[in-house]
Amino acid sequence: MTRKVFFTVLLFVSVAAFARDSRKELAVNLKFAPQEGVNSNSPDLSSGMLERAVMVKVEDGRGGGALEIGQGTNDDDDHFPIVASSPVLPFLEETLASMATDWGLKVEDHADRVLTLKLMRFYVDESNKAVGSVYASEVKVTYTLADKSGKRLMDGADSGSAHRYGRAGRR
Repeated sequence: MTRKVFFTVLLFVSVAAFARDSRKELAVNLKFAPQEGVNSNSPDLSSGMLERAVMVKVEDGRGGGALEIGQGTNDDDDHFPIVASSPVLPFLEETLASMATDWGLKVEDHADRVLTLKLMRFYVDESNKAVGSVYASEVKVTYTLADKSGKRLMDGADSGSAHRYGRAGRR
């Protein structure tokens, strides 16, 4: 489940990130913009998952600056940070809850089961080229499904990445 979710979530950066020559920092708006049909890639979920409601929580395990989500380069190959213009965790929580609902899961705020995703990496690297830019994104998460008493029913880790060519914005 997490691979397709985060693979598509990261694609927002390839749409939103534009480099400028004198930039010291690039702030991007977080936007869910999948490059492929999300519903066509929905996972095969067990009837137990589909019959019971789940609460979706996202925790930050990245350390460092919570808004920093990557780095870019200008025409002189100088690096600058790429930051989110709003907090990452609420964005991911909303996006994941929406996708889970689209997949047939019953998502509720006070459910008997809690799906907790711990974000270990959420990063984009924009590399300025002669004509445009190359965007490489990566997400790593750990996840736990627990009942309301905190008993772990399932846990694991997953990751996803994407590479896209795009246009860099210029002044």
